Amino acid sequence: MPIKLIKPRPGKTPYYSGRGTHLGRHVDRSTKSREKSLAIKIIKKWEREIESGEFAEPGKPTFSRAPSLGT
Repeated sequence: MPIKLIKPRPGKTPYYSGRGTHLGRHVDRSTKSREKSLAIKIIKKWEREIESGEFAEPGKPTFSRAPSLGT
């Protein structure tokens, strides 16, 4: 299931959000954008980050940014 664009909910949030699964990684977060075209670009960016292993939950380090255990 791809990451779908979710419309803003009046009375709840003015922002678009993205929800779904891409390559087995579940996403349910706000794009923090009020513009549909920008929100779509943000979701595409998330998909590219998932594909490259750079996508992280807010506040958690990505694999590429985690400290090394070796030297």
